[in-house]
Amino acid sequence: MIKSKITLCCTLLTCIVLSMGCNNSNKQEFTVFYFCGDFETSAQITCADFERMCMASEYDDTVFIDSDVAEQIKNAVADAQPTDDSQNPLSPIMYVKTADQDLCLNRIDNLCWIKQDNGAYRLSILSNEVAYLLKCKSKYYNYLPDDILESDNGIKQYGVPADYNKVQSKKTEKPKEAAKVLIKVI
Repeated sequence: MIKSKITLCCTLLTCIVLSMGCNNSNKQEFTVFYFCGDFETSAQITCADFERMCMASEYDDTVFIDSDVAEQIKNAVADAQPTDDSQNPLSPIMYVKTADQDLCLNRIDNLCWIKQDNGAYRLSILSNEVAYLLKCKSKYYNYLPDDILESDNGIKQYGVPADYNKVQSKKTEKPKEAAKVLIKVI
């Protein structure tokens, strides 16, 4: 009798663990890839270049975000306003890949390039809030020099994130050039 109760309890526990594992596998994830620090290049980098660099890199970190924040980001990307500013000289500094959408974001004015069904990128503008959330949640701000951090539109409006932790490399180390972060929605 006791042996059958133990077996029943173990079976029930196994079913619960397996069902929790199945539920977690359906959770949404974002991949965020960005240049660290004050990255300058002589050639314009395209979103397609960014996508290739991202796919060739390993993850550096995993971050967890609330499903409400993820939904806010997803909706804001869907509602991003297209712009005709085809003379934009700025290169993207961040590439974001979700299950439904790919986009690149520049550093200065929240211009972003959103990938269309045909593979082309459409220039749009994200809100300060969503650009700030993407940069904040991916720990992008941790790698910026103080002068660039202070000039960021999101920092000006919302302040330095509570979990901000400036990353400084040792003088003997080469500074980190790029980071790839997995953002899991809980």
